[in-house]
Amino acid sequence: MILVSDIHISVITSGGLDALWQALHSDPDKLLVIAGDLTQIASTREYQRMETFLLGIIDKGCSLILTPGNHDFGGCFFEYVLCCASVAAKRRYRRLHMRLLDALERSPSPSPSPLPFSVLYQREFDTVARAGPHLFVTLRTHHPCFCMPGLATEHQADWARECLADLERRGALKDTPHRHLVTHHSLWKGPGDPHMRIRYFGRLIAGVLEPFAFTSCINGHNHRFAVKARPVGTAGRTVLHVQLPTLSNRLHRHSGPPGFVAWVLGDMPRLVDPSPSSPGVGTELKVTAESSTSL
Repeated sequence: MILVSDIHISVITSGGLDALWQALHSDPDKLLVIAGDLTQIASTREYQRMETFLLGIIDKGCSLILTPGNHDFGGCFFEYVLCCASVAAKRRYRRLHMRLLDALERSPSPSPSPLPFSVLYQREFDTVARAGPHLFVTLRTHHPCFCMPGLATEHQADWARECLADLERRGALKDTPHRHLVTHHSLWKGPGDPHMRIRYFGRLIAGVLEPFAFTSCINGHNHRFAVKARPVGTAGRTVLHVQLPTLSNRLHRHSGPPGFVAWVLGDMPRLVDPSPSSPGVGTELKVTAESSTSL
């Protein structure tokens, strides 16, 4: 599967979408996971451009997992200063989200995804979806007020736990041994991360990650690639924490190179160079991760 975040489409790195499309075309799973910040300023033009690209990859038989980022709801002015999402930006994202879900459900492509895909539960901008042996829980995280870390609410954590418990009661969890939590903000703060971790992250660990044996947590927002095994609970379990780089030119001193991540389970996630001058899509870049472990 291909993992990407912080596309910031109006300032995307040169050749970024072409490289992403080429990587998806070569990906055996035909599965794209986006951890937020499709846009830079949540403009109509940016949403139209992303809609064209994403509907195009769905039409070619790819599956899509998506959660919004703070820029998709108006950026820092609305979330940091006004402490709310832009009404217009929220409406644009909702329209995009519903169109993508409808396209995934209709699946008109003559070449369907190699992984059977279905959205099992949906609530506002949060989803629980299945792609073959993978189960994805996506939760929108947001900034509740100025200088405060990202937040997934108690209601969101309860909703996710109830959905997973329902799947467990019906015996459906056994068919999805690879379980992933996708958020824009991180549950942990590592060296070099410019942003704070999610507030009340313990409710997600205790209510979702530990009891339902999640494989990984995937996030963006920090604009840097890092992979680390994180302990969850008291039974010695770990999840693989995968932080995604930006695919844009919005870099800070800890960012590292822009790109996206290719991950075949059983191997380690690897950073892919999107530049047109690279030897080819799939080129692995040397990065400094906090630490790493294979599954």
